[in-house]
Amino acid sequence: MIVCLIIYTNILNDFFVKEVSKPPGENHDSIWPYFYWAISIMFSIVYDFRENEKNKQTLERERTTAEIQALKAQINPHFLFNTLNNLYGTALIENSPKTADGIQQLARIMRHAVESSKNDRIEIDREISFLHDYIEIQQLRIPKRDNIRINTSIFWDENPAQIAPLILMTFAENAFKFGISIARECFLEINLKVEKQQLTFICRNSIVPRTSLEQGTGTGVETTLKRLKLLYPKRHTISINQTDAVYEVFLTINLS
Repeated sequence: MIVCLIIYTNILNDFFVKEVSKPPGENHDSIWPYFYWAISIMFSIVYDFRENEKNKQTLERERTTAEIQALKAQINPHFLFNTLNNLYGTALIENSPKTADGIQQLARIMRHAVESSKNDRIEIDREISFLHDYIEIQQLRIPKRDNIRINTSIFWDENPAQIAPLILMTFAENAFKFGISIARECFLEINLKVEKQQLTFICRNSIVPRTSLEQGTGTGVETTLKRLKLLYPKRHTISINQTDAVYEVFLTINLS
């Protein structure tokens, strides 16, 4: 708008005054001043739009970073990892291999959550290992019953690729939190495939009735959708479908 004002003040003002003061029938000057005026307005609009978009993205990145830092500040990672290592050693001494494996997986999960948040991208095999450990530790706490069906499939063609850390975690966490019931018929399916730099993630689960205290806020999914939009613009698709009985997420990401 400042550019427009300068052009109008220094160039167009005199032109418009002269044009208005000319006697009727006298030839008018060229339309170039009008053209310059239109171009200056378009330039101002496009420039302001781009600057606003850049500021919005910067603010979003800063907010996400602040949230991660606040979460990390709530615990002392060194204390946590040392405690888990001690528990792991105790479980081995007491001949409790399942407990030891669970503690080791929990330690890997926590370490990955803390360390990966320092980077915008990590190797895909690290994220796959993290998801695998999370599924395994969830299955340790869930009793084996006929009414609970859990099926998972993870495939990676072993071609190098990178991904934003913890981008799949929210959907897997929600599936276990809201899709599993000890007393009701329920199911959970997680399928992850990474092939030729293309990631396909499908997560389906039953919807188990919850009390008002157990209901989620939805902020985790909302934040993940914002991250996907910022980190993979025009490089991802996501579809979330929900019925009375089933919740389904279908996500694809171009990792190249």
